[in-house]
Formats: sequence, structure tokens, C-alpha cells
Amino acid sequence: MKKRLWTFVISLAIYLSLANRFVLSELVTGLVVASVVSLVLGNALPAKKEPARGVLKSLFLLIVYIPYFLWKMLLANLDVAWRVIQPKIPLNPGFVRVPAKANSKLGKLLIANSITLTPGTLTLDVEGKEFLIHWIDVKPTDPDTLYRKIARPFDRFAGGIFG
Repeated sequence: MKKRLWTFVISLAIYLSLANRFVLSELVTGLVVASVVSLVLGNALPAKKEPARGVLKSLFLLIVYIPYFLWKMLLANLDVAWRVIQPKIPLNPGFVRVPAKANSKLGKLLIANSITLTPGTLTLDVEGKEFLIHWIDVKPTDPDTLYRKIARPFDRFAGGIFG
């Protein structure tokens, strides 16, 4: 029951934050949408019980992660745009296997999606603690350097948020 309640509260908060205006019709629609989402996905949350301090730490890290990710995404967008404008810059596309340290499935999901949403990289597969990534500019090939350049920025947050 608690998982469904949390799903409802989070879904309602997300819906209302995305609503253009705060009027009664938006609130009612948000309540209906949050109810449906909590009924359908309420049991999808992990059953891990954490003390309130752990939840607050995860929430804080998530709030810090969003602007950090947006910054990384902006830098990657500028890099790809510069490569388009300056065709003399050599491209070295290729596939690389990058290790990650996240233990939970949600942590791996956060890393994979963060890498994919960053222009110039695309996560193709996650196998154990290793990601298969297509990268627009493969220069280093050793796993430590690949991890540091691609996965580490996201891996630190994923471990803190999802364990």
C-alpha cells in the first residue's frame, strides 16, 4: 500500500509540475492520472525499506543530478554541433565496452539512459556491470579511461541515488 501511495504522490507531483496552469481541471486530471499510474505501476517500486535519512539523501542526490546531467548534455551538444560545423575535425566512431559500478537495476538504467541522452553516445546493451556503447569519438581504449570519460560522471550519482 505504501508503494502505491508513493507512486501516487510522485506521479501527481510530476503531473502538476508539468501542467501549464494550476486550475481545478488540471488538478482533477492529475488526480485521475496519478491514480491510474499508481494502480498500474504501484508494485513496480523496489521493496527495499530504507530509513528516512536514506530516502532524503537519494532525493537530494537526484535533485543535484538533474542540473549536472543537463550541463553534461549541453557540453555534449556543443561538441557534436562543433563537429558538424567544422567537418575537418576527425570522427572516430566505434563501439566500446565500458565498465560501471552501479549494483541496482535502476542505477544501471539511469546510467544507460544518461549516456544515451548525451549526444555522441548511445548505449546498445547492458550486460552485468558492462555497457556496450557506440561513441562518436573513440580515442582511448583502456577500460579505466573509457569509464572516466563516459560512465563515471553518471555512475557516482546512480550509486548514491539507487544504491
